[in-house]
Amino acid sequence: MSDKKGCVVRFRLGEILNNKGMTQSEASDRTGISRQALIKLVRDPLGVKMETLGKLCAGLGLEPTELFEVVPESPLPHQE
Repeated sequence: MSDKKGCVVRFRLGEILNNKGMTQSEASDRTGISRQALIKLVRDPLGVKMETLGKLCAGLGLEPTELFEVVPESPLPHQE
């Protein structure tokens, strides 16, 4: 059995907008991505397209790596 812990990749769009004090409407204006699409991305980024990542980076002044964070996977609670 391996003692290596897994990692989770976290999409940081909501956190970034919050840190910048930017509303989803402002982000939509800057990126050209609809407000509804941004809301969906914050909630469920699975399947985000490369084109969308490019628009986010260009509109928000980010590097692609700033949108993601790798964090250790939380251990499951011990069950008896």
